[in-house]
Amino acid sequence: MEAKRIEPRINICTIGHFGHGKTTLVAAMTKVLAMIGRAEVRSYESLQNPHERWESGMPIAMAQVDYETSGKQYSHFDCVNHIDHVKNLIDGPVPISGAILVVSSVDGVTSQTEEQVRLVRKVKVPIVAVFLNKIDLVKDEELVELNEMEIKELLSSYGFDKNNTPIIAGSAKKSLEYRGNNLNYDYWQPILQLTMELTSRVVQPQQEVKQPFLMTIEDVFNIEGKGIVVTGTIKRGNLAIRSPLQIVGLQSPISTMCVGTIEDINSTLFKEEEETPKVAPEERQIRTGFLLDVEGRRVEKGQVLVTSKSIAAHTNFEAEVYHLAIEEGGKHAPLVFNDRIQFDFWTADITGKVSLSEDKEINSSSFLFDQTFSFRKRKSLVGIIPPGQNGSITVDLEKPVAMEKGSRFIMKKDGGKMGVGVVTDIL
Repeated sequence: MEAKRIEPRINICTIGHFGHGKTTLVAAMTKVLAMIGRAEVRSYESLQNPHERWESGMPIAMAQVDYETSGKQYSHFDCVNHIDHVKNLIDGPVPISGAILVVSSVDGVTSQTEEQVRLVRKVKVPIVAVFLNKIDLVKDEELVELNEMEIKELLSSYGFDKNNTPIIAGSAKKSLEYRGNNLNYDYWQPILQLTMELTSRVVQPQQEVKQPFLMTIEDVFNIEGKGIVVTGTIKRGNLAIRSPLQIVGLQSPISTMCVGTIEDINSTLFKEEEETPKVAPEERQIRTGFLLDVEGRRVEKGQVLVTSKSIAAHTNFEAEVYHLAIEEGGKHAPLVFNDRIQFDFWTADITGKVSLSEDKEINSSSFLFDQTFSFRKRKSLVGIIPPGQNGSITVDLEKPVAMEKGSRFIMKKDGGKMGVGVVTDIL
């Protein structure tokens, strides 16, 4: 009997201004999906009091609901507060494959709406659909049309395809309050349409075991009679014996190959295998070691062992960062232009110089919507990111580090943690 293929769970999130109905929408989705798929009905109250998750030493108040529809399994993440949305997108527990933007038809687009759209664009998360909420409270159809135009212009101003992003008008509150089970109920129809958009638009993520091999190098041993052994943590992929590999970071790439494996990092007994064992992604964060065919080159902690030419080392990049609040263990001083701080990538700790984007907007970001229905962004010349805030930075490292778009890092200053970040572009 052929084993059932298990696809990775698709992670999505809701974004939008506080009070526009994100949490109510998630609760309504679980209620409707319980009728047509596999979902546990979650009350609004249960989602309003989420457990705190600790990622990279900082708390993220975030609710998670799991459901299945049309053969796809989803984990849906919802944060009550704006700053928790920011932390989740920059350094959350899982990569996000798609976002649902929720906008109140009463209040329309706000500066907080714009900030979250900017952020998902920077971290390369596609907006699957827009839910124009609270439609039951608006009697003027022209106001609804105006809101739709605002949303389209906002999406377009940040590079999203405004003509290919569906805007679904509905009422999450009315959907949640309905006590019947008629799927044709007027206020359930928009929820059903939203789930269909998820099914057709969200791309199934690639399984970690199928991605190019990458292992952090945490220790290096020169074992007499054997050679160089590197130990570390496998982050993704599988490794076949004698496949071409590279050691990347801190210097020019080193070409090598794996000639043996060890089952225990304290063992010097090697065995020849065709391939390392395949394990589930959640079980992959374990230390292991490999014997490498490499002579006369320096191998050190902070580098990574990778499939040949699958990742490169860089010194210059752009990133979206979150400066830890003081109560989260962050620094009292803000991150400022030309700051020299430490960046932790993998197991490397490298000093870099920081430049802040001129058009960085610190939660107080704003825009004007004029009579031509086009956004005119206000630039902020404040070259700081205070504790508890996020922003865009450009970094110049002293040494090259293996990285790619989406690579995450920790920022440190004066020996203590300062914040977290994600690479958004390589320069």
